[in-house]
Amino acid sequence: MATATATQTKGGTTNAGGANSAPAASRPFITGSRNIESHTYDNTVAMTTSTQTLTPYDLVTDGYVSSLWILVEGTVSTNATNNVAYAANGPWNAISTIQFSDVSNRPICGPMSGWELKECIKYGGYSFSDDPALSQGYSAVTGTGATGGSFSFILHLPIEFISRNAMGALTNLSNAAVFRLEMTLNASTNVYTQVPSALPSVRVRVEQQGWMESAGRDPFGNPASPAPPAVDSVQYWERQTYTLNSGAQNFRFTPFEGHVRTMILILTDSSQSRAQGEADWPDPLRIHYDATVPYDRLKKIWAREVEENYGYTAAIETAGGKENGVYPLSWATDFGLKVGAEQAYAYLYVSSGTAIRFDGSIGGSGSHTLTVLWNYVNPAGGNALALTGGK
Repeated sequence: MATATATQTKGGTTNAGGANSAPAASRPFITGSRNIESHTYDNTVAMTTSTQTLTPYDLVTDGYVSSLWILVEGTVSTNATNNVAYAANGPWNAISTIQFSDVSNRPICGPMSGWELKECIKYGGYSFSDDPALSQGYSAVTGTGATGGSFSFILHLPIEFISRNAMGALTNLSNAAVFRLEMTLNASTNVYTQVPSALPSVRVRVEQQGWMESAGRDPFGNPASPAPPAVDSVQYWERQTYTLNSGAQNFRFTPFEGHVRTMILILTDSSQSRAQGEADWPDPLRIHYDATVPYDRLKKIWAREVEENYGYTAAIETAGGKENGVYPLSWATDFGLKVGAEQAYAYLYVSSGTAIRFDGSIGGSGSHTLTVLWNYVNPAGGNALALTGGK
């Protein structure tokens, strides 16, 4: 008996009986595109005892922007006798404020400090090695030597949130509507507890990364999606602060709307000490979601979950370890063992009417500051199905 065969046609596959099958499905966007990098921002400013607004960076329009690398280098060569020491958040807070905004000037990331952005990178789940303090590009020179007060660090501002398929990369094609990065250089007295005798010259450079426009096909001519999946779904990093007294607390976080990937809670006392915030951390702390209490966390177990989810097992306040007063909670864990291995199914949906509450007793005495860094996604078209391929 003869076996039916199939032949290729322009519109798809023709079976022996003459019926056409569906056209071949498009391959993922990244098969028809290529990574692209550019660095056009280079600004050097002498640090003073006052904050200074740096020249804004308007992004190069070259396709789809996925992230920004920010290299900050402070150089001291003539420190004489001062025994230089850094503040608790130094040298990362040499960038006093940073904000990345969309083409309508709405903040996408920030405004927040360089140290807070470092925490977003460390706990946001964007790479294999997340802690910027583990980088060979990080240094902070202390002591009385001539270079005391010199520092270097790299911040990787995230735009794309799922790197394996470029989800979150934003359309960046129009010179008439550009994204903008704005930064402020901090005052020396905020960066150091003992300043160098000669303040540093601070050089800030930015490298922009993204994807070229897709050719609509892969190198072999197979059709490829022309844009990233759920194109122009946007992830935000938003900062909220609350002034709280010691003792029992039960309050609602400021409402917003989005699909939450990560929240980072940071507690300090009235003198902005995170060490005291660690000592005063509620144990347990309950996070309410409307009428339910899905998270009722003991402090030591929460710290252990940070170790398990991120691999940060070094001593507290050291590279590769948890910081004092910092406790992250992530919903970007539904695909693998590490935060950031995600399929976007487990995000916590929050509407303006959702009541997310902080419920616990803060130790110590006097007032405290709770900072919350919220990372959430607004999917294209407002429908979560856009994030998960319609499933």
